[in-house]
Amino acid sequence: MLDLKRLRFLREVAERGTITAAAEALGYTPSAVSQQLSILEEEIGTPLLERQGRNVALTPAGRVLVDHAPAVFDAVERATTAVSEATGEVAGKVMIGALPSVMAALIPDTFRSLADEHPGVVLHLVELGHDDVARELRLGALDVAVDQRYKHVPHSRHQGLTKRKILDEPLYLAVPAKSNIRKLADASGHRWVAAPLETSECGRAVRAICRSAGFEPRVHYEIDDFEVTLQLVASVNACAILPALALTRPPAEVRLLPLSGPTRQVIAVTRPAAQDRRAVVAFLDHLERAAGKRSLQLPAA
Repeated sequence: MLDLKRLRFLREVAERGTITAAAEALGYTPSAVSQQLSILEEEIGTPLLERQGRNVALTPAGRVLVDHAPAVFDAVERATTAVSEATGEVAGKVMIGALPSVMAALIPDTFRSLADEHPGVVLHLVELGHDDVARELRLGALDVAVDQRYKHVPHSRHQGLTKRKILDEPLYLAVPAKSNIRKLADASGHRWVAAPLETSECGRAVRAICRSAGFEPRVHYEIDDFEVTLQLVASVNACAILPALALTRPPAEVRLLPLSGPTRQVIAVTRPAAQDRRAVVAFLDHLERAAGKRSLQLPAA
């Protein structure tokens, strides 16, 4: 009988490229992962991995096994969901990755109301970074990714995943309070604060929005932190574009100008096999409820 734990180890190595990376993601030592993979090879009766310098690669047999792994794990997850449906119980662990601005604005209310209504649901939260979101969902490191989408920066990284819109969020031009800037085009000659172009969707969106207004922003400060960005706008007379959820406590030295048209869409992304789990559905319902309350407090754009 194929051991699911060892199959998961093999899949992690295949997706992450090295035994060390897989071990780190799984919370094991590399030697423990190697040992379990050796046992799996004995059970299957053929080599599944081969060394390539410091890395490993799948053998043809290993590739066949890994290609079948998603169907195996999806079936197990759907079976577990069916059992939960039969018992009517709303409980279990949900692994969540969320953007920092969403964590600050929506997660506290979501966690509080969910705990009151469904105390059997255990939520684990991590900050959503620059990792491959689809991969983390596929591998089960995350059950839900609370991510973003800008219409100025189309992408396909959520392809094959289930998406649920949580909030359409207005964007604002943040400028020094004493400046004479009245619209986006007026900021063309000023210094800008923006997230890095190479690693941040926000950074790419800012540049695309400025180009649509007829200029390329002169980014002097590449910062991927909304609080620091606001402080720089206040202190060095720079400009920035920020989503509404990041503007809970703008400094008095900053003036906010609503941008008509551009928005940031906050979305919750799950793998299809997880979308019907009662605990996951309950979390998404409460997240959407918190977003509804928060949207009533946002400045009108």
